[in-house]
Amino acid sequence: MHFNWGEMWPLAIIGAGFLVMWSSLQARKLSVSNRKGPGESEADLRSTLNEVAIFGGVERRITSPDFRGGYVHAVFGGVELDLRDAKMQESEAHLEINAVFGGVEIRVPEDWQIVSRGQAIFGGFVDETRNYRPENSAQPERKALILTGAAVFGGVEIKN
Repeated sequence: MHFNWGEMWPLAIIGAGFLVMWSSLQARKLSVSNRKGPGESEADLRSTLNEVAIFGGVERRITSPDFRGGYVHAVFGGVELDLRDAKMQESEAHLEINAVFGGVEIRVPEDWQIVSRGQAIFGGFVDETRNYRPENSAQPERKALILTGAAVFGGVEIKN
């Protein structure tokens, strides 16, 4: 039996796809200590958000007592983040969000101020948070979540 490259190339592509999936699954199994960069502690990793969804979905609930921001990228995929139980020690946190043919939904605490500096190109960057009204007249200092990034043929939605 004789095979030529014209008959075998689809099997090579399928094999490469399996290798990519396998390496992705193995990378997820790495411990937190193996993912630390130089000068980062485990507390820093729990305080920052670094999520990427490519042709898939990510759902995270963040309960960090010292949320500092991070980045979120959704390419042909979706990311759902629940930050309602997170706290900020600093006065602001920066979160970069990029959605390309994908979507990102973020739920934030009602007492956070959202500063949206995102750009929409054939997509949407929508802030649907409710206005914060403190129960007493002495309004506490509001923490600011500064959002940057772009939605290209995709959408970013922020709500309480």
